[in-house]
Amino acid sequence: MTKNYIRNYLCLTGFCLVLTMLLSVPWVGISPANAAREVADIVLYNGKVLTVDGKFTIAQAVAIKKDRIIAVGTNKQVLALAKKGRTERVNLKGKTVIPGLIESHAHLQEAAESEYLGELPVPESADALLKYTAEKVKTLKEGEWILFDKTFPTRFKEHRFPNLQELDAVAPKNPVLIDGAYSGQANSYAMKIAGIDRNTPQPKVGEIVKDTAAGEPIGLFLRCQASISKYYPGRRKLTQEERMDAIRKLVARYNQLGFTSVIEGRSSANGV
Repeated sequence: MTKNYIRNYLCLTGFCLVLTMLLSVPWVGISPANAAREVADIVLYNGKVLTVDGKFTIAQAVAIKKDRIIAVGTNKQVLALAKKGRTERVNLKGKTVIPGLIESHAHLQEAAESEYLGELPVPESADALLKYTAEKVKTLKEGEWILFDKTFPTRFKEHRFPNLQELDAVAPKNPVLIDGAYSGQANSYAMKIAGIDRNTPQPKVGEIVKDTAAGEPIGLFLRCQASISKYYPGRRKLTQEERMDAIRKLVARYNQLGFTSVIEGRSSANGV
């Protein structure tokens, strides 16, 4: 852990987030012998250090040397490891120090590559998605895709996808698919590319929702939006150098939010 790393946490979050190595450091007094032997690179003091040990001990200070926490304890105990000219002292002024957070399930490689090519919008409403789509089509050629991946209607203010008529109005000449994992909404152009119409039989799994009166598909796909997404050509393939750069950049963003470990839910052999 570097000094800048810690300083960035203090500035960005109002908390000081430290490595999970904190968990392995016993909360004990520091003897004069230990103080003489160890000199910290940085000491964080006058805070609330959550050790998350068996007793959930809350200490006042923590000492760090290179990339390891070497002591946790009272201000007096830990400041004994500080030496003028060699140790940076940070007064936390009551701020909290916590162990690094662990993301237990993420698709880091996939997200990194996607973010590398352009940050995806996170619309909070169907209306916001429609406005984004209307602006996006101005930058695209006719027939170029707009895909909203892992976009769930339950996260929208309206608690619904934009409907077929709304999507057609903002993107009449571009295929659009909103993929919500368990369901999806397409516009007419996307269904035309996929060859889906009133005569399309229902898949073995899921349902192509059709208007009960006219029998025409309304663009809503329940657990079968792959019928549409398989026609999406995909993002530009990154080179190995770009892929690694993308992963490093996303990991840095995780770090800024206090995540020091990520468990990858799916990756390829050449990705990480």
